[in-house]
Amino acid sequence: MYRSGSYTRRPARSCCGGGGRSIVQVNIDGIAFGIMGLREIFEQLYIMRRRPEPAVGSELLEMVRAMKNYIPRGKEAIFQAALLREYAMYYAREEVA
Repeated sequence: MYRSGSYTRRPARSCCGGGGRSIVQVNIDGIAFGIMGLREIFEQLYIMRRRPEPAVGSELLEMVRAMKNYIPRGKEAIFQAALLREYAMYYAREEVA
């Protein structure tokens, strides 16, 4: 487990069929949410050379939903902003590496 930015990455150990995906804790509206498969989503977007721009936010939200993550009703915009913020940090680290 390591901490970077506002999230912690752990190997997935889920009773719900995590399938070995990472679980990343993201601070969303003051609450830590575990997002399954977020690291893999970030890697996929980076390989596709998708920049952390507002247009990518809705794509991120849909990709997170596709990984069977729960997003509370009425919180989509807050989740989208937080996911885009996290992806921007990931993207910046990858560009430096």
